[in-house]
Amino acid sequence: MFSKSFQMDGTRPFIASSPTNGKETVEENWLSKDPYDDHYGDVHYYNYMTDCWNWTSYPKPRLASEYGFQSWPSFSTIHKVSVPEDWSYSSNFSSHRQHHESGNEQMMFQAALHYKMPVNKDPMKQFHDTLYLTQSMEASGKCFIITPEISLPRQQ
Repeated sequence: MFSKSFQMDGTRPFIASSPTNGKETVEENWLSKDPYDDHYGDVHYYNYMTDCWNWTSYPKPRLASEYGFQSWPSFSTIHKVSVPEDWSYSSNFSSHRQHHESGNEQMMFQAALHYKMPVNKDPMKQFHDTLYLTQSMEASGKCFIITPEISLPRQQ
């Protein structure tokens, strides 16, 4: 793939995979012996059952390009691709949209660690509040990961 890509356009960088071990991947003939080695390139880290606000639970790689927690999009996005009967966290739409097994439950678990979960008799308000909490949980989690990285040395 690299040679064909380079023939077509030699001006652009080529990345063999994501995550990648960078130059190490090239030296290993484009097939990394350990694609998750945090000494080279970037890493992806997924740990859905650890508190995503606990920055000490995350590895300290050269570059973490992906973290394993998620949130729901805003209602202004969801309503464009759904109908009112879909607007519930337990709807078929919500289950079908989630491609990660137990992903919805894991988002609720993470949010419940730090927030009072919404309980509202109005199902629409309940859905809006739940969407917002998942977004707040994910955004806060990313802040807790990135902020210590700015001032702490990388672990060897």
